[in-house]
Amino acid sequence: MKWLIRRRAKNQDLDEEIRFHLETEAQQRAADGQAIEDARAGARRDLGNVALVAEVTRDCQPVGMARPPGGLALLLASAGVYGLMAYGVSRRANEIGIRIALGARPRAVVWMVQRESLALTDWGVAAGLVASLGLGRLVSGMLYGLTVTHPAALAASCGLMLAVVALAGYVPARRAARVDPVVALRRVAQRAG
Repeated sequence: MKWLIRRRAKNQDLDEEIRFHLETEAQQRAADGQAIEDARAGARRDLGNVALVAEVTRDCQPVGMARPPGGLALLLASAGVYGLMAYGVSRRANEIGIRIALGARPRAVVWMVQRESLALTDWGVAAGLVASLGLGRLVSGMLYGLTVTHPAALAASCGLMLAVVALAGYVPARRAARVDPVVALRRVAQRAG
C-alpha cells in the first residue's frame, strides 16, 4: 500500500499530517475487525512508503527555483537564434535586393526566408526530440509528476522553439525585403568591378 500526501507545509506540519493519516488508517483497519495493536503495526509498516513520498514532496518544492534560470536560458537561446538568423539574412541582402529588382514581391521574399529558417528548425526540433527521448532516463528521477515522454511538455517546448524561430526569421527578412534594389545592384557592380 502506498500513500501520497501532497501538501505545501512546513516539515513539522507534514509529519503531523502523516501521523494523522496513519492513525486514521489504523482506526479503519480496527473497524474492519483487526485488533487495534495489529492495525497500528500494519499502518506503521506502511510508514516507509509514506515517509518516502513525503521526502519526495519536500524535495520537489525547490523546483520553482529552476524557473528563472530556465527563462534566462530561453532568452539567451532566443537571442542566439535571432542573431544567427539576422546574420544569415544580412549576408544575403544583395541577393534579396536583386530578387526584388527582378520583380519579386517583398512578401514572397519574406516567405522564402521564413521557409528556409523553419526547415532548419524542423531538423533541429527533430534532433532535440530524439535526444530528449534518448537521454531522458538520466533526468527521469528529477521529474516529479511528469514522465520523460510527457506529450504536453514536449509539444510546448517544440512549439515555443518554432515560434521563436519564426519571429527571429521574420524580423530580419522583413528588414531585408525593404532593401532598395538600386543600392543592392550598385553593391554587386562594385564587387564585380
